[in-house]
Amino acid sequence: MIEIERYEELVPIPEERVGYLKKNLKPISRRLKLALEIDSDCVLHAQGESIDIYFGKKVLVALAFGFGMREAFGLLSDNKQLIVADIGELVPRQSIERVLGRIIGEEGKTKALIQKITHCKLDVVGQKVGIICTYEMREPLAKAISMLVNGAKQGHVYTYLERCSREQKIDQMLHPYIK
Repeated sequence: MIEIERYEELVPIPEERVGYLKKNLKPISRRLKLALEIDSDCVLHAQGESIDIYFGKKVLVALAFGFGMREAFGLLSDNKQLIVADIGELVPRQSIERVLGRIIGEEGKTKALIQKITHCKLDVVGQKVGIICTYEMREPLAKAISMLVNGAKQGHVYTYLERCSREQKIDQMLHPYIK
């Protein structure tokens, strides 16, 4: 009998997400085919076969970040990507709140419009921005966040994303079998 090697991956969990993850650990474990355990240092230990670890880690990182189950498990699709940008690494400390405010927008309007235009999920936690999107929208979304960080007007960012989204739809119509 061939013995399958088991691997382990460690995922740090913010304290505020531990309760949610502990409550949902069994269904997450079943769906990812991984043995999951959260230790006293808020680190999630995932054990399983290499392929399950590879795909499961993306989901676990998204759940730890703050995304819901539906969005995080969407990463199991071949065409979904997770992007996490630490705004604190991009701007001076005194500018973080202002920049995050530009990304979220007044009453969340900028965030909502970006999600509507690109069909992505965007979340802001602490000084980090997390995005779950299609592979094709990864670069345009990263550029859009960069534009907002660098002070571009929100209207210019929306126009840029609408153009990218249109181009993606045209490419899908012309090349339906290429992802």
